[in-house]
Amino acid sequence: MIFNHSGKLVKSYALDVIIRLIVALLLVLLFIVPASAQNIGVNNPTPHAKALLDLTSNNKGLLVPRMTEAERTAIFPAADATAKGMIVYQTDNSSGFWYYDGSAWKQIFTSDKGWSTTGNAGTVDGVNFLGTTDNVPLSFRVNNQKVGKLDPAHNNIFFGLASGANATTGSANVFLGDSSGV
Repeated sequence: MIFNHSGKLVKSYALDVIIRLIVALLLVLLFIVPASAQNIGVNNPTPHAKALLDLTSNNKGLLVPRMTEAERTAIFPAADATAKGMIVYQTDNSSGFWYYDGSAWKQIFTSDKGWSTTGNAGTVDGVNFLGTTDNVPLSFRVNNQKVGKLDPAHNNIFFGLASGANATTGSANVFLGDSSGV
């Protein structure tokens, strides 16, 4: 400390410079630290840049972000294969869980989607159906035993326990009843 001839304390220039440097350093740290914490990895030192939270665990759950459809689709204006597996919960329109497969968002169906085993209401003939949308046979099973098959490629129809079991060749076969066509 430096005192003048009347005994009053005179500021030290060195002390003033040190205080200013400390204040400047604190201000810089205030802006740098939040800028580097844009995403967090838990048990993961390198989280994905577009993930708010990137978790690695084999015994814990996750409460995913909830957002609107517009917010969800704005995340990836272009395909990003490095973000496969990102999950969000959409709160409007087609609400439910959605995941990103690296090129598009896909909805994870819940019990209110698909064909219900206890009946379905609001179906429209020609719109709603059980079946396939490609040229692959539709097979039916009961207790994991074959009980039916519709095969459009070979024009074969089999209904009944084990019906058509031995029909490995040929076309335009129709077998109805238990073990028919065996």
